[in-house]
Amino acid sequence: FIIKPYIPILQNIKLHISLLQVPQLWESPFPVPCSVDVEMRKNLSISAPHAQGFEKLVRDLLPEIIPTCYIEGYSSLVKQAESLPWPDKPKFIFTSNCFDIYEVFKAWTGINIEKGIPYYVAQHGNYQAFPELLNAPEMVSTDKFLTWGWRTKNSKHIPAFIINKLPLRRKSSSSGGLLLIEYHAPNFVDTHDVYFEFNIYQEQQFIFVAALLDGIKKELTVRLHSYLQAGWYREKRWSDRMPSINLETGLAPVSKLIKECRLVVFSYDSTGLLQTLVSNIPTIAFWQNGLDHLPDSVKPFYQLLVDAGIVHLSPESAAKQVNMIWDSTDDWWFSPKVQNARNQFCSRYARESVSPVRELKEILLEA
Repeated sequence: FIIKPYIPILQNIKLHISLLQVPQLWESPFPVPCSVDVEMRKNLSISAPHAQGFEKLVRDLLPEIIPTCYIEGYSSLVKQAESLPWPDKPKFIFTSNCFDIYEVFKAWTGINIEKGIPYYVAQHGNYQAFPELLNAPEMVSTDKFLTWGWRTKNSKHIPAFIINKLPLRRKSSSSGGLLLIEYHAPNFVDTHDVYFEFNIYQEQQFIFVAALLDGIKKELTVRLHSYLQAGWYREKRWSDRMPSINLETGLAPVSKLIKECRLVVFSYDSTGLLQTLVSNIPTIAFWQNGLDHLPDSVKPFYQLLVDAGIVHLSPESAAKQVNMIWDSTDDWWFSPKVQNARNQFCSRYARESVSPVRELKEILLEA
């Protein structure tokens, strides 16, 4: 059973055929809405006389914030999962994206795991860059977690390859513009002021653009994230500070924008960075706090990118690099130092497979 595998559609179809089954593009429904039962939640009290401070806060809040589908609507959720027109006894369950917000899928998967059905998940972003993701549920609760090439001490973590490698191409190496790819304002899900942090990020974007040569600014497109966060007013912020800059509001496919440019700049540590690196697209990146967010085991490989001039620790440094290589982008990008750094990094964190369908099939079927 394969659902939201995060692989190109043609590869998804070929994978089904290689497994001798009719290709299916499954979608998970959302739970049937239900009302909050205040009296039921009062019975969920987990208060304790010794609890103080933060522990007391958590104990007080938990009964109120657990989603309704796990309390009032749990029996309905299970019935909904059991009634799905999905396979009764799949050989395995495989996804890359469905484990997050799809509660019906989770319930159905839980039912099948209790029957002994193997459950596999593949990496869907740059997990290696963020230590908190190394203990994410999909990494510790699955029978196999397929990485994009890296290993851990956990035998369930299987080094595979970058499964969503996009067919990224450039039209010309000597023409085309500069593409700056932006992140979106975060949701309020953290315990600190995320908008304060993001305002620093936004200022760094302005600093980067201001430091570009005038001729390069005219060739710049700022690609805003496709996720629109209400309340940040991103277009107005740009138009107020730099009204002449060309903005793309996230509607155009990134692959199309990359095709029209000679150099891509990422202003955050993203999946897109891995995709352009493995596709050998000239790329520069910069973000807040340098390499501080990385686990110690990962830093040496990012340092290779820093030393090669791909990753920069400040917006000024990134802009200086763009100015310096603009008229000879390919000479820089295809130089031995840059290509060696790119190859070493990709071999570990964005490995390319020459036979992705065959390799994925072998991993999924291996006992």
